[in-house]
Amino acid sequence: MNFIKSFVSILFLFIYISANAGQSVGGLEIDYPNQFNKDIATSKTWMSGLPDNVRRLVLSMEIFIAKPYNGLGEVTLVKVRYIPELNGSIDSAANESARRISLLQGIKKFQQQIIPVTVSDLPARQVSISANRWGGKLGGEFIIVYNRETNEMWQMQLLFGKKKSINPFASLKLDDKRNYAKSLLSTIKINK
Repeated sequence: MNFIKSFVSILFLFIYISANAGQSVGGLEIDYPNQFNKDIATSKTWMSGLPDNVRRLVLSMEIFIAKPYNGLGEVTLVKVRYIPELNGSIDSAANESARRISLLQGIKKFQQQIIPVTVSDLPARQVSISANRWGGKLGGEFIIVYNRETNEMWQMQLLFGKKKSINPFASLKLDDKRNYAKSLLSTIKINK
């Protein structure tokens, strides 16, 4: 009987993951097993926190959040549509995203790497960050994609970390989590 329950549980998990893999959210596709949900409250908070001169350039901001999976701590998609007159800078957006992480409370030894990439024939930047935070390690992999024709920008943010354990010999390496995050980012496509 336990075999049947285990088999049914595994079958359900396989169907659930397959159904959500390749999901489309905010015009972006990603192979992520957990469902993204629109977070209207966070969108309003972020919009109200923008300086007036920046807020006037934004037509809309949507934030989608998914439950973390496989060692990730936060999984967030931010989609922004700017006014047609704005000639946006993807490099400025990438640098600002990294800068915001560097200003979080408890951040020390912050490092960033920004690499130009292409997603669905659109210019993109992959941002890798790492830092010490509160005795542990914080890492992140972001991808920022900009469509100049529609003046839309997508930013997928994957954050992960490791806390110091009571075992003084425990590793604080984030390689497995970083590799998983990078593999997720490689599945992203933009629906044009």
